[in-house]
Amino acid sequence: MLSDVILTIMVAVPLYALFLWVFFDPEGAAFFGSRWMYREPPELSDPAIKFYKITAGALIVILTLVLIVAMINYEPQPGIGDIISDLDNGGVDP
Repeated sequence: MLSDVILTIMVAVPLYALFLWVFFDPEGAAFFGSRWMYREPPELSDPAIKFYKITAGALIVILTLVLIVAMINYEPQPGIGDIISDLDNGGVDP
């Protein structure tokens, strides 16, 4: 159904935005909403930054593969217009 496609896009776009944000600004993403707890500006270690980037990159690839598989397996269901046209034709496809 078309609603499945729309729902998938509505979920995928924010996830892509989040993963791209984490990939390009791992320090900002790691300390989002918690900078107020530190007297001095917090810093991530180099291994932590590398971990955030690898994780975000892997999740972008996984989400892309999931969306590709979902598009390949998508089979549109007949809509009300198709049903009405079949009834007008006596149930016989033209």
